Amino acid sequence: FLLGIHPVFQTLIFTLINSATTALGASLIFCSNEYQNVSFTNDVLIPLSISFGAGVMLGASFFSLLLPAINHFGEDDTKFEMLLVVGLSFLVGVVAIMIFDGLVHKIQQFIEKKLKKSRGIQVNDSVEENVEMNQIESSDNVNQQDEIDLEHHKIENRHKSWVIFTAMTLHNIPEGIIVGVAFAAAANSASSGATLFSAIALSFSIAIQNITEGISVTFPIFGSETNGSLSRRIWKAFALGAASGLTEPLGGLFGCLLVFISSTILPYALSCASGVMLVVVIEELVPLTMSKTSKSQILAKISILFFFIGFVAMMALDIGL
Repeated sequence: FLLGIHPVFQTLIFTLINSATTALGASLIFCSNEYQNVSFTNDVLIPLSISFGAGVMLGASFFSLLLPAINHFGEDDTKFEMLLVVGLSFLVGVVAIMIFDGLVHKIQQFIEKKLKKSRGIQVNDSVEENVEMNQIESSDNVNQQDEIDLEHHKIENRHKSWVIFTAMTLHNIPEGIIVGVAFAAAANSASSGATLFSAIALSFSIAIQNITEGISVTFPIFGSETNGSLSRRIWKAFALGAASGLTEPLGGLFGCLLVFISSTILPYALSCASGVMLVVVIEELVPLTMSKTSKSQILAKISILFFFIGFVAMMALDIGL
């Protein structure tokens, strides 16, 4: 069925599936109640899923992206030319995602400064109103100050949750581009050696880690919301968590169409995408797994095993299929 579909539509299908897994992670908010933010245990399942997905992504960066970029060159091309194109494009991808992450961080800081400034104005207004009030008993002043501090704490948590939402929404764009490039490469398998199965496996690895991204967006938003009923707060948090993954199909279509506009950029795009994926694995997924398994040495060892199982699974898909 998939073999007869145009790569652009293949990209759209699988990036939409990835967006759906973000919504799947967000849907775990429905396990929440007033006294317990989540009623399921994420101490084992989520770390192992992240480890397995990271291993698959590591394998995909080599077998589905970097190796097809190398195979794109024929016997007429020199090894120096191959190394120059693949190596430099790989480094461009590494630098590009680091710059992108830096820009996202700058956007986060800008939003935080704006929100803190806005919050500061609210604090000043509250102080001025208090000065104009009639004499109040000292015990009442203390209670009022506690209420003000509590309100400021709620506002700060709400601001942080929106910053996380913005960062995750932007972060899904390069992930979509990687998927789009992989499916475009599979369509040019005669020159690159990439396969549809490897592109699907790559997309699957991103889908796994999107579950955790949906969780990381939804629960802070739910915790920061204080207005409305429990049901309304849950649905709002779920809607925003699911919406954070909608940028991935846009990135996927951009990456796929970019390669189709000019097939000569395929080895550059594959190498660049490989660099991007390796940075995501090393900078985000591996530290996240380590932080979640730091309390249990046994779980840490098992998560490492799952990491390499994921790598071997990706290798088997690429070589065996």
